[in-house]
Amino acid sequence: MSFGSNNWIFGIIVFALSLLIFLIHKGLRRKLLKKIMTPSLFSRINRQTDFRLIDNAVLIFLSAILFITVALARPRYNKNTEIVKTKGSEIMVMVDVSMSMLCEDIKPNRLERTKIAIEDFLDLLEDDAVGLGEFAGEGSILSPPTTDYDALKYFISSINVAPSMKPGTNLEKAINTAMKGFSDRETGKAIVLITDGEQTAGDYKTALSNAKNKGIKIFTIGIGTSKGEPIPIRDENGNVVDYKKDTNGKIVLSKIDEKALKEIANETGGIYYNASSGNEFNIIVNSLSKLKKSFNKEKIRINYGELYQIPLIIAFLLLLLEMVLPLRRRE
Repeated sequence: MSFGSNNWIFGIIVFALSLLIFLIHKGLRRKLLKKIMTPSLFSRINRQTDFRLIDNAVLIFLSAILFITVALARPRYNKNTEIVKTKGSEIMVMVDVSMSMLCEDIKPNRLERTKIAIEDFLDLLEDDAVGLGEFAGEGSILSPPTTDYDALKYFISSINVAPSMKPGTNLEKAINTAMKGFSDRETGKAIVLITDGEQTAGDYKTALSNAKNKGIKIFTIGIGTSKGEPIPIRDENGNVVDYKKDTNGKIVLSKIDEKALKEIANETGGIYYNASSGNEFNIIVNSLSKLKKSFNKEKIRINYGELYQIPLIIAFLLLLLEMVLPLRRRE
């Protein structure tokens, strides 16, 4: 048996707090009543009320909460298993790791927000093979397209601005590196390019033409603001000690360059999104679903039978019992 939901966590918290309050109240009840009542009133209430029945009613009610919690957890059993063939397209996600991605106009900074967004993106996919790469003045592939999203999330966590990588932002290298990551399979292919768009090296025109000729769609996501943000320089403890400056000693402001990103997307049949919208990957997934799909692999799918009805019925019966249980002593 397994559980299909994590909703039980909240029920367990409610149950544990309720049980703790009940036990504390039970231990202090008699003392409290004696303090706030006259001896004659306390004696009369004590004769008429059976506190053991009250305790039993509370315990029955708490038991009902516990069974409702079990029902919310959706207990289930393995009904049967089947082998299904999955079909998907190939997607290469390329992440800008240039110094400008450390700007904090998008919190916590452009790069960290990108990493969070990619993980959310993977959670929206099912059978598409996704690859991962990074680029600055040059590009590199971290993982070829795979359906092992857990492994991809490990690579995502390792992405950082790399001092060893050639500085700058080269969109040409990003596109060419992404195309090298694809397999030879005849399936729909797309590149998701995440960058602030400030190209400082290379000419993406030729790479764009090659991608277009191969039928590869490029979706671009701009991260940053048009207002601009200084690029922080931090010490080994993570403290900001300075900001990047140009040759004249002036602080460099990194601004998003949407013009280039819109051109790249439009030329290949993709779409440009600004990361500030918050739902860019939802729209991209909808567009990717229209790409040509080909056979990826076989996988085992488990079909479950639900058992939540059993604890729910028990909880209902316990609540009925709690409602009809007498709380006064019989004369």
